[in-house]
Amino acid sequence: LANKTARIAWKLMTTGEDYDSARLDARADVLGAAAA
Repeated sequence: LANKTARIAWKLMTTGEDYDSARLDARADVLGAAAA
């Protein structure tokens, strides 16, 4: 699970999203990434 969260955080960082923001929305982003 931690690895998946890290991948999401890295993706957001590479797309220009704020890291702090990514941390707060990590759970929702994981669900979105899984669906994509």
